[in-house]
This record gives sequence, C-alpha cells and structure tokens, in this order.
Amino acid sequence: MSEAPGMQSPIELRPAVEGTVDAMDLRYDGGRFSVVSGGPAGIALQPVTSLWMAKNYRRYELNDIHFHLPAEHTVDNVENAGEVHFVHVTSAGLIAVVGVLIAEGGSSRALEEVLAAYGAGRGAQTTFDPRSLLPRSPRRFQYDGSRTTPPYDGVVAWTVFESPIEASSDQLARLRSLVGEMSRPVQARGDRRVTLGS
Repeated sequence: MSEAPGMQSPIELRPAVEGTVDAMDLRYDGGRFSVVSGGPAGIALQPVTSLWMAKNYRRYELNDIHFHLPAEHTVDNVENAGEVHFVHVTSAGLIAVVGVLIAEGGSSRALEEVLAAYGAGRGAQTTFDPRSLLPRSPRRFQYDGSRTTPPYDGVVAWTVFESPIEASSDQLARLRSLVGEMSRPVQARGDRRVTLGS
C-alpha cells in the first residue's frame, strides 16, 4: 500500500482540541528485548516476550521500539532532539504508535539501558520496563495518520505525549552514532482533528 494523501505523519500537533483521549493500558511487565536491524526504522528493540497494550477493547501487541533523531512531530513548531516510537499491531493488522519526544537535558537511566543494548550489537538482549521511557505527565495528543517510514502507509492511530523526556547531550550523541539521523519532515495536516487530553 502506498502513501495515503492527506493522512501522512508526522505533523505539527498544535492547535489541538482539549477532549477525551483513548485510555491505554500498557502491559509491559517483565519486558525482554532483542536488538534487531535492517528494517525501515534501522536499528530497533523487538520484544522476545509478549508485551501489549489494551486500547479501545483491542489487544495491540508491541512490535518494536525505535528512535528518530531529530524528533519527527513538532509542538508549537519546536523540533525536539529526538523521538521514540512504540509500535503496536493487532492480530487484524491495525496499527497504533505511541510517541515520546526527547529533549536535551538531564541523563536518562532508561535510555542508558537502551544504549548499552544497542552498543552490544544485533542479537544482544536486554530486560527493562519500556514504561520507564514515558514522561510523568499523562497528557497526550491523539490523531490519525500514517507510518513515518517507507512505504508511509496507514492508517495509524497516533498518540504522542505532550511532555518530553530528557536525555543528556552525551547520550544523544551516542544514540546518533548508533542509529544515525533519520526523521521524516513534518507533513501537511489538512483538516485532521488533533485531541489533547489525559
């Protein structure tokens, strides 16, 4: 399937309408991951154990966690240093991606675990709770869009947290040396509705 005109991601997330966003129950306990490479997102963490998210009475299996530098989505036209994507897929092929923006600041213990696994190379395994990469504030944007990697198809149910997490300049430089700079430019938003809520 090729690009869906008018439904492409990423986008500028403001203005957004205050409202009700979908509840997310993240079942990420005891997560074990293997480092994989060669996919559209380059290097990524793929679950070895079954991790999933309950949303809209559906079970979305966590397919992979990957990073983009710089960030893809913008808020008030501000481009953050990076963005992490949690890609989920149902048994019927429905896609839901949870995005977290990364700002340069203090060191991140969770990101340090990821960097250690990435540095060990393809096939390396690590155990950590992916929820440690989420911000404390539950406020998040929600909209419908597409994948941000080829072939840019969809439809993808996007959730992007309003508040970024922090990573140090050293951590960002190390991450960049491992994954490179790979981010898709902001796409036309059109008349799509973006909702912001908790």
